Amino acid sequence: MDYPKSDPRVGLHNGKFTDGSADGTVKPSRDTAAHANALTDEILNVIRAGKLVPDEGDVGQMAQSIQVMIAAAIAANTPNLSAYLRYNASAVLEAGFWTKPVVLTINAGVATADLAAGNVFTPAAPLSANLTLGFPAEAEGKAGMFLVVLKQDATGGRTLTLAPGYRVAGGSWSTTAGAVNLLWVTSDGSGAALDVVISQRGAG
Repeated sequence: MDYPKSDPRVGLHNGKFTDGSADGTVKPSRDTAAHANALTDEILNVIRAGKLVPDEGDVGQMAQSIQVMIAAAIAANTPNLSAYLRYNASAVLEAGFWTKPVVLTINAGVATADLAAGNVFTPAAPLSANLTLGFPAEAEGKAGMFLVVLKQDATGGRTLTLAPGYRVAGGSWSTTAGAVNLLWVTSDGSGAALDVVISQRGAG
């Protein structure tokens, strides 16, 4: 839509409509039916694009229609962030940032967290022997934290050995019978080292 510059009958002055000059040297513009119809059709197209029914007495429909179209465009192009996080953060991410604990499998006294499976790990049963925590190969490229929950059995005294690459940033391992050791492991994504803070939940 533009001014009807190509129609000399309209009498634009400097490219715009005019009421004319007081001395009569500039004649007032006149709007042709073609231009009036084109202008009205343009407005009606916008109103209908917003799924509104044109109402002759409602002068706010054009603005309302634009707001409706903007809202629809935002809704159509806004990603489902919750679904994105569930898909990309972990295969077992169920809702928000909560995950199902992953069973930490122990083979010949060694257990290694599978970071592709989740970020909370615990063996199927309390420790009944000494354990070595292996260094996960998937740590490279993954910046964040994971948790390893290790419970002493009723006998206690089970020791923990951390594979090369782990760095204890705080806390100490408890061998008390029934104690639950929480290993909070932080990765900077380099894959070269993992920082561990050890705390206890206590017996139970």
